[in-house]
Amino acid sequence: MKLGIFAKTFSRPTIEELFQSIASYGINSVQFNLSCARLEPLPKHVPSELAQRIADAAEQAGCHRPSQPDFSRMQSEGSPG
Repeated sequence: MKLGIFAKTFSRPTIEELFQSIASYGINSVQFNLSCARLEPLPKHVPSELAQRIADAAEQAGCHRPSQPDFSRMQSEGSPG
């Protein structure tokens, strides 16, 4: 079992600071909410640059990403359902 945390538990000015702060507590499994990137929790569109920035910040902090959503598919097809 891996211990993890909701990213919204931490409030930091940047995505990079958010992941670094979480990692500083020895937590590397994070459920990221897009509201932490100043978007709606379930936006219809996530800019690819922002998605890459989130992925890079998580990786640099050593945070685990259990899956890698295909953001380009989400952008072209919209939300499921």
